[in-house]
Amino acid sequence: MIRTTNSPMHSAEPAPTEIAYDVLTELGLVEAISAEWEALLERSLCNRSFSSPDWYLAACRSNPDISPSVVVARRGLSLAGIFPLALTREGATLTFATHLADYNDIIAAPEDLVVTAGLLNHVLSHTRGHDKLVLTDLRRDSNCARALPLIKTADESEQLLQVYALCPRICLPSTYDEYLQTRSKAFRTKLKRVQRKAVRNDLMVKELEPTTFPASQLPDAFLSLHLNRLPAESCFTREPAQSFINEVLPSLFAKRRLRVFSVFEAERMVAINLCMVGVESLCYWNGGFLAEAGGWSPGWLLIDAGVKQSCALGFKEYDLLRGTEKYKLGWANGGRRIYRLEL
Repeated sequence: MIRTTNSPMHSAEPAPTEIAYDVLTELGLVEAISAEWEALLERSLCNRSFSSPDWYLAACRSNPDISPSVVVARRGLSLAGIFPLALTREGATLTFATHLADYNDIIAAPEDLVVTAGLLNHVLSHTRGHDKLVLTDLRRDSNCARALPLIKTADESEQLLQVYALCPRICLPSTYDEYLQTRSKAFRTKLKRVQRKAVRNDLMVKELEPTTFPASQLPDAFLSLHLNRLPAESCFTREPAQSFINEVLPSLFAKRRLRVFSVFEAERMVAINLCMVGVESLCYWNGGFLAEAGGWSPGWLLIDAGVKQSCALGFKEYDLLRGTEKYKLGWANGGRRIYRLEL
């Protein structure tokens, strides 16, 4: 039995097997379920950063053109699913809260497709001021994609899921050395040359730790290096995106859902790379470096550090996320399509 409700408060306690759906349209109500959201996220296969309450709340607070519309499912009193949507004020479209996430999804246990399909169906059958649902950056193994055939025919599902982008990735063997042996001789030679040059110039590549690097300083460190590298093309030149960064990076870094790799020249940070944490992966999200550091190939040094740490953590993958830039393809040994769904 599925019961639909419009308020987070119920007069009667639901049965343990009953599923009730609610829509939270105020950030205060979303904040109130943050602890439950975090616990459910840990039981899911969703990206620990992109699908976190921190990410969603920061996206809504930094963008005045959207309003929250978080659909939640409860089985009895327990939170069983979250569809973290937002309503655009211009087009009456329901969508994910920000384009800055490379992977989006419904947060639910991977085996709980009844809840996932129920959330998707609830959104489609209850049009509260919206006329379109647009979902981007969906993996093929996402809860959204796997639930779609439960509410549409197989043929419809295949037609509705449109390839949106490609994410190059490194499928990791058990050790870093094994991975290097899969790369070409020219690749390994260049990497050694970059590493020797770093040593000659007294560069240090390291991962920042929240115990020694203040989380509050991370947004400024990232933005200054990123905008030095891409002063005109970057979306982070605009205030909404900067506000998002200022809010979300410290909390994710403190919770270790964001891993930060940097290059130092003596005490000066000259390059940075932010990696979002997946269930079994580090995800190369964004970075930057001083123009004067370009001759040291900081991108190579930072990706290499991330791959080494992924192997050390026992992860199965180093994900290079959206975009098929040439420098990514040199490291990648696989790829993942991501999809767009419009209903």
